[in-house]
Amino acid sequence: NRGMPILYGSNHSTALLYNDELPSVIIPGSGFLNSIGRNNTYTLELWLNIDSLSPEIHRVFGPIGSTDGVYVDAERFYLKIADNVKSANIAEWGKPMLLHVIYTPTHVSLLVNSEQIISIQIDSASITLPSKNSSGGKDQDWIGFYAFSDVVISLDCISIYPYEVNKILAKRRWVYGQNVEYPENLNT
Repeated sequence: NRGMPILYGSNHSTALLYNDELPSVIIPGSGFLNSIGRNNTYTLELWLNIDSLSPEIHRVFGPIGSTDGVYVDAERFYLKIADNVKSANIAEWGKPMLLHVIYTPTHVSLLVNSEQIISIQIDSASITLPSKNSSGGKDQDWIGFYAFSDVVISLDCISIYPYEVNKILAKRRWVYGQNVEYPENLNT
């Protein structure tokens, strides 16, 4: 917790350090991308700053019990759910971003700065999601965040909501998080 704040009003961000292919930070998943939340709706929201120079694809975050989640390389975001993978170009890394990963029983979407860049249609009854408990009885309902030597990541204000954040609310959070003044105030 030593990084410069990403979000207006925050005191600092959490800079992730490489942890030998293991998560650098984990948070409780609350059913997000887990079999216990299969028929529910969730939104994972976080502010992050990514600087990726990697020619290889690396996972940034996702459930620790599966390979699902958000991935990056030097030019793209990838969203992987079960066997479904889609990607989208990113113009420039190194700037603060507000990410929303929205899971519903019919689709999973990735919003970056309130704009939907990826959407995957799913059937929640047929996709494979990690179960809450592993064969050893350990709780697997955790979301892991990963850093690599060529993918530098800072996180701020991670939240999981039990509803779908709509695009208008995402846009407001994006604007308010930057502390952008209303245009009328700028003219005065």
